[in-house]
Amino acid sequence: MRISLLLLIAFSGFFSNCGTNSKTLKSTENAVVNTDKLSYEIVITKIVGHSEPIPTPELRIYDVNSSLDGMALMHSEFGKWSEAKEGKYQDKIQSLIWDGVVFPFSDEKFRIVVDGSETKEDFFASIIAYDSNFYLAFEESHPHRQALVNYFTTKLREVNLEGMDTSIFQKKN
Repeated sequence: MRISLLLLIAFSGFFSNCGTNSKTLKSTENAVVNTDKLSYEIVITKIVGHSEPIPTPELRIYDVNSSLDGMALMHSEFGKWSEAKEGKYQDKIQSLIWDGVVFPFSDEKFRIVVDGSETKEDFFASIIAYDSNFYLAFEESHPHRQALVNYFTTKLREVNLEGMDTSIFQKKN
């Protein structure tokens, strides 16, 4: 009886570990990646559509100096944004949208939505990209996904907000 109880405990521990491993493997799909560029992850967020939320892959870049770094990069590389919408993460920060953006690695025109969060819990620049067919460019199967990640994680390391009027990126009351 005692041996069967020990075997039962041992096997239940083994099977519970197997379950934990599969959960861990699933959660590492969006693990933070540390590179010689910047730490980042692609997370699935929900954007409210007309009837129900749409799962949307978003590039979050950490180790930035400010949540406005993504906006500063896009502004310095591609000029003034096309559109501003209410920010997803903070009241004072807008989501800025650039239409018709052409990157050095492709002739395709992208729509880039930039936002960010700067709180005690979260500190990142946020980027959502759509290609010219309005496909989400950070989807795993998108042909430009890695090129976009490389572009943003490399270029954001070079951003310097010193001397820049960052109030242009914030919501006007």
